[in-house]
Amino acid sequence: MAPIRCPDRCTWLSFHNKGPLIVVIEGDPVLLNRYDAILLDPVKHPHAKHAAARQFADWVTSPQAIGAYALAGEQLFHPSGTEPK
Repeated sequence: MAPIRCPDRCTWLSFHNKGPLIVVIEGDPVLLNRYDAILLDPVKHPHAKHAAARQFADWVTSPQAIGAYALAGEQLFHPSGTEPK
């Protein structure tokens, strides 16, 4: 039976390597999955919750949020300021 190809490292680790799973590709810049936090312009959107949005954006882009997320002792996400695996 051919090995099963898993879509990403997080899924692979969550699956606890049940079965013949292998990492086929990693580290290719094409695989970069970028997320952004975009704040609204307070002049154009005066009723938005700007302070709460700023607090969330500051937290989610901090090393304590995305960069600290790990599974099975392995960091899964890398803030834009650091190089992905």
